[in-house]
Amino acid sequence: MVIMQEIKIGVVASMLMLEIVAYYSKQNKDLFDVLEDIYDKYGYYIEKGESIVLKGIEGKEKIKEKMDSLRNTIITEIEGVKVLKTRDYEKIEEQKSNVMYYELENDSWLAVRPSGTEPKIKFYIGVCADKKEDAIKIMDKLKRFIKL
Repeated sequence: MVIMQEIKIGVVASMLMLEIVAYYSKQNKDLFDVLEDIYDKYGYYIEKGESIVLKGIEGKEKIKEKMDSLRNTIITEIEGVKVLKTRDYEKIEEQKSNVMYYELENDSWLAVRPSGTEPKIKFYIGVCADKKEDAIKIMDKLKRFIKL
């Protein structure tokens, strides 16, 4: 039964996509044009995940040190991007987890957590800017922060 539902969802999604293409074709627009219009109206968003593998006991200790440092340091900006709010999910009873989350200016964010199954630390970055080039610059700045 679940397989049939998934097939139906896929068919419906395909039909919806064809409807969207037909609608915009009548306006002499392709989906790339529509996407550019959305970016112009709402901003350009980029999300990226990065993982750094640190093997052995030394690696595990370095990951712990990084998480402890993030937890014990008040960070007001990351590579020139202002931090608006910090959330330590280890201190949130309902959702306790070894995650640090930074809400940044301009609807951007950064989350850091160690892997629960592998010897690596994971960084998740989301940025927003008016232009693609600006979003890429902000992403590059935030990626510099994650180097261990």
